Amino acid sequence: MRFFSADKKTIIVGLFVLVMLLSLGALAACQPPDEHDGGTGRDEIVSSLTFADSFGQTDLPNPGRIIENSGDFIYAMDWLAFYRISEETAFEISDGYAGGIESIFREFSGLRDLTELADVYPLSLGREYYNDYKIITLTLRPTDIADKEPDIIDTSAEFILPFDYNPNLNKRASDYDSFAIMSAARSVAVTTGEQLWYVAEHGYNPVPTAGSAAEKIYREAKDVLRRIVSDDMTDYEKLKAIYNFLTCEVRYDRATADDGGGEAYRAQCYYLEGVFFNRFAVCDGKAKAYCLLAAMEGIEAVRVTDFNDDFQGHSYNYVNLDGKWYLSCATYGSAEMNFGDEENPDVKIVPQYNMFLTSLDTSLGDGWTYDSGMFPEIKAAVETEPFDYWAFTAINVSGNLQNLVISSADGLAAVLEAVESQKQTLINTMVEFRLEGEQTVDKIYDIISAEFEEYDVFLVQSRPLDSGIYGVIFCRAG
Repeated sequence: MRFFSADKKTIIVGLFVLVMLLSLGALAACQPPDEHDGGTGRDEIVSSLTFADSFGQTDLPNPGRIIENSGDFIYAMDWLAFYRISEETAFEISDGYAGGIESIFREFSGLRDLTELADVYPLSLGREYYNDYKIITLTLRPTDIADKEPDIIDTSAEFILPFDYNPNLNKRASDYDSFAIMSAARSVAVTTGEQLWYVAEHGYNPVPTAGSAAEKIYREAKDVLRRIVSDDMTDYEKLKAIYNFLTCEVRYDRATADDGGGEAYRAQCYYLEGVFFNRFAVCDGKAKAYCLLAAMEGIEAVRVTDFNDDFQGHSYNYVNLDGKWYLSCATYGSAEMNFGDEENPDVKIVPQYNMFLTSLDTSLGDGWTYDSGMFPEIKAAVETEPFDYWAFTAINVSGNLQNLVISSADGLAAVLEAVESQKQTLINTMVEFRLEGEQTVDKIYDIISAEFEEYDVFLVQSRPLDSGIYGVIFCRAG
């Protein structure tokens, strides 16, 4: 009876204490259970997940259970894409790595843009166990890629070839198979073109499955190298031949690049299929082929991707020549030029060496920043000065070696005559040179066109415009 007669303040306080106790009990029930308390703790969660290491060893090294850094994270995503694993796969994030991550989702999103294979597939991040246990899951949704052939391949534009590129060298036998890549310490089975170039880029020996797309592509790639490369070439000469193949024999699929529709990822131009089956590709197909061909000859090359301020993507390469890294872009290594007029166009595909072995500060200037976040260690090592092709290239002129640094029209004419004597004809041939003399370009053109009157002669200027780099192009007269 006295309890009920207590004053209101006492009753309210008592109720408040009771409510607080009940609330605390409810909160305690909502807390993650101790991992050893027999509830749905860490052990039970771990046992319910499929971790990467449970797949066992694969030809391409298994990424393992624990992700220690951003490189491991990128590799884990690419490994899933390489084997097209659709099962939700779990990984642990090490404490050291997790300590520097502000948001696991932002980390995932940023690193996904730096992947080499996974960026073409839908890939989702599971993070429900991350805050408590530093466990994530990745789920890949494999889709069909590289299965859409081009509707039309316009071959009307002729290629202009550099005077020092021989597309039919053919010094290797048709069954030549002693490619440098085959001496790699580890072999990896491949069935797709994506697997093929990725394995080659990472220094493994690709072993295509019989009847696979990879086998057909690899056969085509071998035939290309048998045709354009010889065993007595230096690495520089091999790399130049590969660059010339990509700039002078593979057309740019502008229609697909401009379209960029919802299923663009299926178009062959983005893959090795575009280069080796169709000779019709965009930057990504060329960059992947560059990796494969260089690796087959024992030359290190990697593919990188980048986006400009307008969110337009671009792919290019870093290549290692004699221990020095250069940027090389086979896409902007050639351009379409109209040698006619609007009513009677005469479009030709013209190569240029200004994008062969260059620095991050390329001749394109602001056209592309070439500021990819991929392979940062290699990027930091890229040479600050381009390789000087014009000073390095020597031609036998009347028993004396002459480079392509020219000071007069007479000197240029002598070089051109020597080239003509070696090739028999200069039709659809280009000779680049760097002008370092007093004579004007107009004066040089007048002299050269008069001396080689059996051709239609054109003089084009390369970027950057202050470099003094020009090209003399010879076409069939009339």
